[in-house]
Amino acid sequence: VSSAPVPEAGTDNIWDLGDLGPTAVLEIVITGQVSLAASQGEILFNQVEVFSDAGSRTVHEQTTVTGAVTIVSKQDSPDPVLPGETLTYTVWISNPTETPATDVTVTETYDPRFTFVSSVPAPTSGDNVWDLGTLPGGRVQAIVIQGLVSGATVEGDILTNVVDITSSNAVPVSADETTAVVE
Repeated sequence: VSSAPVPEAGTDNIWDLGDLGPTAVLEIVITGQVSLAASQGEILFNQVEVFSDAGSRTVHEQTTVTGAVTIVSKQDSPDPVLPGETLTYTVWISNPTETPATDVTVTETYDPRFTFVSSVPAPTSGDNVWDLGTLPGGRVQAIVIQGLVSGATVEGDILTNVVDITSSNAVPVSADETTAVVE
């Protein structure tokens, strides 16, 4: 993302440091952003090569990725369900790491034959989006959603509900729950 001093024009990884005395020290600070696709515990490798009239030297550095991880699970009740009956979905969002997950958003995609009635906590947008903000490390947040199954459903129909979790510092995750309709 940035460095100080900046690299040579037209490059993002070459610095011409000029002449340095025998005991001189010059620090280059490079700031980057780790991809959200990187997994916690993954090892990142960095290498620097220094060339001078006196020879060259290569140094390696390893960094372990740490950060928030969100995990989502979901349960329906009852299953199976009758046409016109109340159906409850419970969604659990957890962060098993020590790092807070920030800007956590939960988005539900309801089956068209399910009508939202209420939830605890209430959605922050429409009937299917919850902006949870920060989920501290080691915490679990539950969302309990209630709705009605369409009276037009018939035995053998399968209702599908999907939840997506996003965060500014964790990999997006999703889960789905299917509910059978009986008469």
